Amino acid sequence: MLHATQSGEAGLNELKDKLRGDLVQFAYFVISSKDETDLAGAPKIALITWLGDGARAINKARSGPQRADLVIISQRTATVAAELIASDKVG
Repeated sequence: MLHATQSGEAGLNELKDKLRGDLVQFAYFVISSKDETDLAGAPKIALITWLGDGARAINKARSGPQRADLVIISQRTATVAAELIASDKVG
């Protein structure tokens, strides 16, 4: 079962600080545009699946169906603009 453990408003750098190398984690990142020509400023969602290098293989394997559940939930509130799978905090 998926549940929210944290939220924040400090952007991507705050999110990167919360990612742990020993876990599989999911992030629901809201992107808002101040450009009114961009779908009237409608918020968009980026879904991030974090596969930490030290996460157990079975947890990584289970992440696919869990990610699918998150996509369904997310589409109820806004347009999912991107789905990303990451394992490195470069940048």
